[in-house]
Amino acid sequence: MDFNRICYNCMKEKDRADGICPHCGFDNSRYRWQENELPPLTPLNGKYLVGRALGAGGFGITYIALDLNLQVTVAIKELYLSRISVRERDTNISVSSRDRECFEDNKKRFLQEARVLAMFNEGDNEGIVNVKEYFEENNTAYIVMEYLDGTTLRNKVKQQTFTFEETKKIMEPICHALTKIHQFGVVHLDVSPDNIMMLNDGSAKLLDFGGARSLYTDDDADFICYKVGYAPPEQYSGHEQGPWTDIYALCAVMYHGITGQRPMRSVRRAEHDDLRLPSQLGIPIAPQIEEKKGLSIRKENRYQSIGMMMQDLGC
Repeated sequence: MDFNRICYNCMKEKDRADGICPHCGFDNSRYRWQENELPPLTPLNGKYLVGRALGAGGFGITYIALDLNLQVTVAIKELYLSRISVRERDTNISVSSRDRECFEDNKKRFLQEARVLAMFNEGDNEGIVNVKEYFEENNTAYIVMEYLDGTTLRNKVKQQTFTFEETKKIMEPICHALTKIHQFGVVHLDVSPDNIMMLNDGSAKLLDFGGARSLYTDDDADFICYKVGYAPPEQYSGHEQGPWTDIYALCAVMYHGITGQRPMRSVRRAEHDDLRLPSQLGIPIAPQIEEKKGLSIRKENRYQSIGMMMQDLGC
């Protein structure tokens, strides 16, 4: 294989190094990567070749990549804490001495959550992206995952809203996935339409566990990140978090799918809650379904487990 002929977008080999990819229509010459990203065709762990960046958040950057041994496309998540990480010219990541402890704590947790996710690789959980392996390189950590061909729920909702029944069907595998994650004492803390991938076969998978944390550790060096509209008040304040935190986010995602609108910021709702119910927006829905129990501002008024929520929703 001639690496110079690999398309950065689909990781397939082209007939020639220049020109548009005949497989996906991508033009490598027009691609400009950010200075914080790995350049295309960067090798990793002696067997992966990086392509373009698929997305980035507060905790990391995800790339499409080629597994050179198996000749299959994968996705690789790189731990990159946006506020403190710096990409050096040799592709290594550096942080200042004052931020070193924070970075190392987050790297340790990043790899620990990868180990938890790797436990679900035997096909027993359709709602979580499968982890193939994880490793350390370039002074940071990487998680290799299955590559998912599809689009995010956020992009889907831009095209169309869903009925409650359609939304429930989309979210069921996500709920089952989080139920199992919670059983291991881990909360996701970043459930949002951006982190739910809608596959071409209509199924959905939950992505990006870079912000997940264990409930069994007392870590004061957490690198806090949240999505406006999907994070409950305790996530802003750092107060006790648990399954109820992910439940707020799940219900906010369902609200978004049904109404096409992102819920208002929870800290604003805490001051004056004028969140409009779907029925107030002219959307037909059963009164018992649209109760705000999942979106309660006070965590003790929320469902305490996803199982309780799914039972009420008829899942």
